[in-house]
This record gives sequence, C-alpha cells and structure tokens, in this order.
Amino acid sequence: MPSHTEQIINFVDSSITALNNLKEVAPLISNIAEAAQTNLIALNEIQSAKKEIIELKEEIKARFEKMESDSKKKFENMESVSKKNFEKMESVSKANFENMQKTFQNEIKSYFKENDNAQIVRIKNSSCNRENSEISWIEVKGKNSPNYEIKNLKEFNEMSGSMIVEFLDFYDLKIENTVKQNRRTLATFLNLPTLPLM
Repeated sequence: MPSHTEQIINFVDSSITALNNLKEVAPLISNIAEAAQTNLIALNEIQSAKKEIIELKEEIKARFEKMESDSKKKFENMESVSKKNFEKMESVSKANFENMQKTFQNEIKSYFKENDNAQIVRIKNSSCNRENSEISWIEVKGKNSPNYEIKNLKEFNEMSGSMIVEFLDFYDLKIENTVKQNRRTLATFLNLPTLPLM
C-alpha cells in the first residue's frame, strides 16, 4: 500500500495531468459555449419572429373579419335602401297609374257627358222650323262662348259674318269664304234647319 507521501504525489500528478488535459480542451469548450450562446440568441430570435408572425396573422384575421362585417353591413344597407326605393317607386308608379286611370275615366265620362249634351241640343234644334223657334247652343268645357244672345232661328239668320266667324272659331269649325257658307256650316253643326238661311 502506497505511503501517504506517495498518495499525495500521485494526486498532484493526476491533477497536473487533468489540468493539462483541460488546457488542451479549453478552446473547444470555449467554442461550445460560444455556439451555445449563438444558438440561444438564434432560438430567441426564432421565438420572437414566431410570436410576431402569430400576432400578424391574428391582426390580419381581425382586419379581414372587420372588412367582411363592414361589407356585409354595407350590402345590407344597400339592399335595404334599394328595397325601400323600389317600394317607393312601385308605390309612386301605382299611384300615378291610378291617377292616370281616374283621369282617363273622368275624361271619358266628361267626353260622353259633353257628347250626350251636344246630342240633346241637336235633337232640340232639329225641331226649329219657325223664325220664333227657340234654339239651343252646345257648350264647350273650359271655353267661354261668344258674348251674344241668339235665342231663336230669326236671330240666328240675322247674325253678321263676324259673329258667325266667332262661333265657328269657338267650335273649332272650318271658316269658309262666304257668310252663307259659314252660316250653313254653323247650322249643320247645331243641327238647325238649313232653309231658309240667308
């Protein structure tokens, strides 16, 4: 068994050997430490980049959802406005059609009423066979008749040429070259006997 001194010497030799070995591998250990530190930095950068990518994806998703929501609201608003405008147009068109229909019906009624009145006047005038026979005049809606009181056939036959022309113009009748032709035109329109006309 080695003595205490020999043990000490062996321990010192082993320690020196270990220190020499450690000295030889020191650069390698240093490189490993530097590589580990570099890897740690790279790992941190990767994790940071990954975090930024995740945040960016979430932000893009949030923006897309907001755009989709806004677009949907705009579309719904446009659809609502279009629907209201269409309903308004439909209502206005329906009202206009009903007004046109009523106007047309009123015009038709007025037309037949005026024509019925005109026919009644013509029937009454057809029996005027004496100078003192009372004559009737056809009224025209919306127009004032000439301001003359021609009450019977005698007064009709005594009307001047200018008076007759006024009545022809009032009834939108053709004006001829002579008083006799114009009187005959007016008499025919009112269904008055044409003889004896002056």
